Amino acid sequence: MGKTREKAMKKSKRFISVVAILLIGLCALFAATNNMQKVYSTTCDEYQAIKYLYIAQGHTLPSTTGPWSADELGKMLEVLDYDSMDKVQKQMFDTVKDSITERPEADWDKVGFNFNGQFALEAYFHTNTDGAERTAYSNGHDITEKAFQGNHWIYDEKDQQPMLNLELETWAADNFYTLFQGTVANSWHSDENYTGEIGAAKLGTNILGLKNLKFNLAYFDGNWPYRAFLSFGGENWNVQIGRDRLSWGPGETGNLSISDNMPWQNFAKITSYSKDFKYTFLTSFYPHPINYWDNQTDSETNPQWHGMDNGYDQPYKGLSMYIGHRLELHLIKDKFTLAFTEGLMYMSEDNSIDFRALNPVNFNHNNYIANSSNSTLTLEFNYTPVKGINTYGELIIDEIAFPGIETAPSETYRTVPTALGYLAGVKGVFTLGNGIFHANAEFAKTDPYLYLRDGIHSNSTTGQQGYYGLNYVVAIRNWSSVGAGITYDEYFQGYTYGPDAVVANVKAGWTTADLRLSVEGSFFFMAHGTHDQWTMWTRIGNDENYQYEKSSPTTKHTTYNAKYAYKTGADLAVEKTIVCGLNASYKVSSWLTAIAQVDYVTIANYGNMDGVNQNDLQLVLSARFMF
Repeated sequence: MGKTREKAMKKSKRFISVVAILLIGLCALFAATNNMQKVYSTTCDEYQAIKYLYIAQGHTLPSTTGPWSADELGKMLEVLDYDSMDKVQKQMFDTVKDSITERPEADWDKVGFNFNGQFALEAYFHTNTDGAERTAYSNGHDITEKAFQGNHWIYDEKDQQPMLNLELETWAADNFYTLFQGTVANSWHSDENYTGEIGAAKLGTNILGLKNLKFNLAYFDGNWPYRAFLSFGGENWNVQIGRDRLSWGPGETGNLSISDNMPWQNFAKITSYSKDFKYTFLTSFYPHPINYWDNQTDSETNPQWHGMDNGYDQPYKGLSMYIGHRLELHLIKDKFTLAFTEGLMYMSEDNSIDFRALNPVNFNHNNYIANSSNSTLTLEFNYTPVKGINTYGELIIDEIAFPGIETAPSETYRTVPTALGYLAGVKGVFTLGNGIFHANAEFAKTDPYLYLRDGIHSNSTTGQQGYYGLNYVVAIRNWSSVGAGITYDEYFQGYTYGPDAVVANVKAGWTTADLRLSVEGSFFFMAHGTHDQWTMWTRIGNDENYQYEKSSPTTKHTTYNAKYAYKTGADLAVEKTIVCGLNASYKVSSWLTAIAQVDYVTIANYGNMDGVNQNDLQLVLSARFMF
């Protein structure tokens, strides 16, 4: 370990120690008596159950802006009419209420706390270990990616459980709550060429050092905690600061403004809510692209994606943050909801910030700071016309030419491309036996240039040639002790599958009233064009190579691709994916939960390569022991 690294570690340890002492001292001043500031994750069973009860009783969906505090979930329950529920619905209601009002099990110096643990054993089996290959550029050289390794698993890194998860919760007074999770797990990436990903062998596990049954303790994941935050608030309001997952919207395959598609986000948010409205202001922080792109200012030189860095002591530069404010209104006797979201992606290479962007009640489109920000608007609705049926939709506007103000791309005029996204669906819920049957059908379509944009060094003709884009592609920074070093795994801030996609999804399931047993089957279809996270934005129109009528899914990648050179300017094919899945979860006892999932995946034209077809059967078995 170098001297620089050692000094940094010592400073970090001192800082963490001071913060810990201050927090403990602060907490000791208070007594946790009626504290409802615990935060429930975007995937929690409690919120899912409340959502089923809302639809079953004829209400519009409860707030779709997650995560949620215990106080907010409690306020959701107050809207429901307990007396009109059937026996199953009442039992589900009572199960949720008991969960969110549960008190800390220990008290130390007037501070309530829980120390929880989970030991999990998981096995991952699949049939296709010799998947199709494609060449990608990273860290100054080409690497080879294989189908069904890493991100092509349906049960992906968000779902895969650490071998050991230790969780410390603290409650202080009626207003403060903290959560810290520490894990023992395998790292996502095992070497520089990604050959050690989950799926590299027929059988893999979550056992430390036995990721693909090749023993190596150097696979240890050093990126925890995945959830760690401070939450404080009171009745009808909450502030959360730290690391957690986010989801804004009713979508099941994703949402157009913020999807729950990342393992974590680092953010601060403030929320105020009642039964009729909810307002949320959010700032979420990411690594600046300057840290993982070969940033070349010569417009004649094509940039290269630089998704790895073998050293953890490189200078960490730049500011990249998403700023969003969101308003939800519950109307027509709680049968109809309107939600408005304005999002702003802000970037600065020198860590400076325009404080106008931090105004929580501003209209950021009118700041006119296009050299450092990129704004979007999202409109959502959901409506429950009758008990048991809910409909919903989302529209995102990234770029559009307004009549009388701007000119749209055409055969004779070249300008910025239209960039919109649409999502619509229907949910059904009714009592079946001693549980709740729930079903969903959803459709989504995203334009080829949605979320993509030029950047600081763009020019008026080609847009972003030679530099990263000021776009909605964000990264999670990961460290691995073997080969890969520091990696930057990129995701879309918005819809899970990004631009240039047409998606249809149908699923149905059944959950018992006590939330112990859940079974669900699903069918997923996606047609994805050639555009991805590394597609360079450009102006279109007035040129056959930049056709103005381009729509999703595309078959020609007219611009430069910074990661996959084979896509640049090429005639390709639409990638078509079908997934048929079945999963079940059963809480055997208070200390043991068993989960099984099987998915059949077929991909036509993998990586948009014409005629390259792939199939895989994926099986996951999981046993989770709680203590």
